[in-house]
Amino acid sequence: SPATCAAIGKMGIPEMRQRGYPDGLASGAIAAGGTLGILIPPSITMIVYGIATETSIGRLFIAGLLPGLMLTALFMAWSLFAAHRGGYNFRDAAAGFSLAQKLEVLPRVLPFLAIIAGVLFVLYGGVATPSEAAGVGALLCLVLVAIIYRIWQPERIWRIISDSMRESVMILMIIAA
Repeated sequence: SPATCAAIGKMGIPEMRQRGYPDGLASGAIAAGGTLGILIPPSITMIVYGIATETSIGRLFIAGLLPGLMLTALFMAWSLFAAHRGGYNFRDAAAGFSLAQKLEVLPRVLPFLAIIAGVLFVLYGGVATPSEAAGVGALLCLVLVAIIYRIWQPERIWRIISDSMRESVMILMIIAA
């Protein structure tokens, strides 16, 4: 989906370029991964389809999980094959981090995992509808910004919200077109 490509591509392509990936492989991996946004829950496409056909959205999410994971594994295998065939050695890219460095980053990742877990809990636990779960996710993100990053100034929070709104509108315009 365009939303997946925009979210992943904004961070992924510069990082892959920095690590020596050719532009074609980097953009191809992002474009192929973007197709997974339709299958792997929570998917906007599945929500719209479920509402239009009066199908259980939870069942659609469960039905999309296995194909999404299978395609993810196939895309990973193809990327490794393409890198090997092209003579690229990307094992060195991740070799620069020790186990201690990886564990040092873990506390910074845990809040984001808590947001994902919170949204999935209210969604699959039947506590909230998909729209309400999105609101819970937004609220958890604001809590993360305020508590973890200690951003309390209204002008900084407003800038974060306006940047998020700008990106959301861009994605919605792409989908609408």
